[in-house]
Amino acid sequence: MSLKKLELFSFRALSQKFFSFTDSNLISGMNGSGKTTLLESIYFSIENKSFKTNNMNSFYPFEEDFFALKALFDDNSKLELSRKKTKAAVRQITPKESILNDVCPFLINNFALNYLESSSETRRNFLDFYLFHVEQNYKKKYIEFQKSLRLRNNALKEANKKTFKIWNDLFVEKSIEISCLRNKHLDKIIPLLKVNFDKDFPAEKKVNFRVENLWLEEEDFKNELRKVYQKDSEVKFSTVGPHRLDLLYDVNDVKSGDILSRGEQKLLILLTILGFNQHMHNLGNKHSIFLVDDLPSELDEENFLKCLELILDAPGQKFVSSIDPDFLGIKGRFNTLIAL
Repeated sequence: MSLKKLELFSFRALSQKFFSFTDSNLISGMNGSGKTTLLESIYFSIENKSFKTNNMNSFYPFEEDFFALKALFDDNSKLELSRKKTKAAVRQITPKESILNDVCPFLINNFALNYLESSSETRRNFLDFYLFHVEQNYKKKYIEFQKSLRLRNNALKEANKKTFKIWNDLFVEKSIEISCLRNKHLDKIIPLLKVNFDKDFPAEKKVNFRVENLWLEEEDFKNELRKVYQKDSEVKFSTVGPHRLDLLYDVNDVKSGDILSRGEQKLLILLTILGFNQHMHNLGNKHSIFLVDDLPSELDEENFLKCLELILDAPGQKFVSSIDPDFLGIKGRFNTLIAL
């Protein structure tokens, strides 16, 4: 499923704007023209939140107290969203059985470049966000796990051994459940990543992808919790569990962030996203939308053209922004050109 039309009313700097889209869309314009805002509005129409801020008051242009957007998808699903200042947002989807929940937006912007160098939370959040879209029960199991983690941490603070045993047992149960769901998909994704890295990353830089803190066997996890119990009791929180999972990249046996240029990091992140995207489409009945902000940034000409080709060849709808639509003739590669 893809986004067909979008109307924006007083959405940041874009007011009374109407857009029609195809499977590949190039958004061009000078800095401040609204390229990122358009990508943000597309993301917002799918996720009901911004990738830039949690404060919806920032959406209103100066001296405006209302914003709205209307989106039409190619399965004839319609979305209307509006909000007045100090009021709750009103969001309506027609028909109610819309498959909008099966659409996953993949965002590639300057913030995404922190994926490799940031804490494990960034990479774990990416995995969880993806699984929310492809695994029906994942959000429910994720919430249950987070609750069990809070209860175990509270029991550690209270130092009540009877209460601790109850919540520790629950924590083990929910940890194994969410770990098995993660592994169910990672088991299929990791071979796709290996193919991407071997095929499209520089041959002299061997990428080794691995998953850390993925607990699948109950007894192994219980034994590890026993080992760290004294430490957990001292620090008053759980130091081991699915909340510490990490997706790690070594390049020539060195941490990727320590050896790769910014452009190479961007390529590696893209290859990762493409692996997840391929897995999504292999599942069937799932749809992706690529939102790529300022693709030429950080890339030399060779890697830029490689990234562009990889994106355009991938399944899913594409939105790519660039200041100069004539840069290396890229506008000829897209079906729709949007000048802001």
